[in-house]
This record gives sequence, C-alpha cells and structure tokens, in this order.
Amino acid sequence: MRIAIPCGEEGKIRRDLSGCTAFRIFELEGQEILRDYEMPVLEPGEKGILSILAACRVDAVICCEAQRLLKLALLGQGYLLHSGVMGTVEQ
Repeated sequence: MRIAIPCGEEGKIRRDLSGCTAFRIFELEGQEILRDYEMPVLEPGEKGILSILAACRVDAVICCEAQRLLKLALLGQGYLLHSGVMGTVEQ
C-alpha cells in the first residue's frame, strides 16, 4: 500500500490539501514501512495533485483538510481519504 501525506513547514501535515506543493509517500507492507520519499507537486491545484498521486500509484491520502470538490475527485478516482489528521508527517 502507498500512502500520501501533504508536507508542510517543519515536517507538519499541511493544513489545506488543495495548496499542497509536495507529498511524503510511504510504501507499506502490512505495518512495516518499506521506504518513504518526498514527491513535489509540479502543477498547482487539483489536476497537479491527482496527477502526482496517480504517477506514484498511491492508494490512500492522509490529510488535515480537503476542499469538497477535491475530496469528491479523490474518492471518485478510488483513493481512500482520511481527513482531520493533524501533527507531523512522521507521526
């Protein structure tokens, strides 16, 4: 499974997913992290976010907040979405 978390300042989860400029991608097997890396969002907005998630073959997104239309787009594309999460990316 691959999980994407929007990166913010000082390693924190970015509050607004729509303005995300980079994701931290975690590749998991069971509960073990096999690897993680940061991937920049090269095109701003919904199109850029969906593009990078598809390119990285992400299964789920963990975020603090996502605008309604972006939530619908993510769910429509088959991504699992967990919102309302705050703290650092490492947590």
